[in-house]
Amino acid sequence: MRVVVGVNPAGAILGVEMVEERESPGFFRLVRSSKLFSGYVNRAIQTPLQLGQDLDSVTGATRSAEGVANAVRDAVRGVAADALKAPLPPAQTRLEIGAPEIVLVLLFAAGYVGHKLRAPKVKRAVRWGTLIVGMLTIGFLYTLPLTISMVVALLSGYWPDWQTNLYWYLLIGGIIFATIVTNKNAYCSWFCPFGAFSGVPGGRDPGEGQPGPRTARALEVAAADSGSGGHHPRSGPAQPGLCRI
Repeated sequence: MRVVVGVNPAGAILGVEMVEERESPGFFRLVRSSKLFSGYVNRAIQTPLQLGQDLDSVTGATRSAEGVANAVRDAVRGVAADALKAPLPPAQTRLEIGAPEIVLVLLFAAGYVGHKLRAPKVKRAVRWGTLIVGMLTIGFLYTLPLTISMVVALLSGYWPDWQTNLYWYLLIGGIIFATIVTNKNAYCSWFCPFGAFSGVPGGRDPGEGQPGPRTARALEVAAADSGSGGHHPRSGPAQPGLCRI
C-alpha cells in the first residue's frame, strides 16, 4: 500500500491520496466511503495518527484501515525528517486489550477444557455453549472471525502491529498452540462462527450427537436473532470462512 501525503511548512497535513493498494475491493470501498481520508486534513504531524485515538476506525474494514494508517504514518515521518528537517520521536504504541481479546481467550480455554471432558453429555453441552457464544460474539457482535482474506494477507507479508492487533495474534497463536497440544483445532471444533452458523440453525452437530428438539429450536432462534446472511449487517461483504461443522 502506497500513499501520497501533503504537508505544509507548518507541519499540518493538507491531504492524503492513495497511489497503490491491493486490498479486497469490498473492504477498501468501506475505507474510501468513510471519513478516514478527510480525517487527516489539518492534523499536525506530531499527533499520534492512530485509529481509535485521534482517528475514527472503519467498521468492517479494520485491517484495510490500519494499513492506510500505517502507510500515512510512515509517509509523515519521511516528510518530517527529509523535508521539514524535524524528525519525529519514536511512536509510542499502546497495547490494546478489550472485550474481543478476553472473549477469545475464554473460548480457547473452554474449548481446551471441553476437549478433556470424558462425560459425553457434559462435553456436548459445553461444545454447544461455546459454539453459540462464538457465533454471537466473534461472528456477529465483534465480526472478527478467521477468514480466507486474513490468511492470504498474512501469507502476503502483512503482519500488523501486535500492540494494536493483539486479537489476531491471539487467534493465530491460539490455533497453532491448541493444535499442537491437543492434536485438534479448538477454534474450528468449538467456536468457529462460520461452522456454528452452518450447524446451529438446523441443530446439526456431526460427530458429537444432536441436541434435543427444544435445544435445536432455541439455537435456531438465537441464530436468526443475531443477524442474517451469515454476517453482521455492519461488517460489509461476507468473507468465506475456513471452518464448517
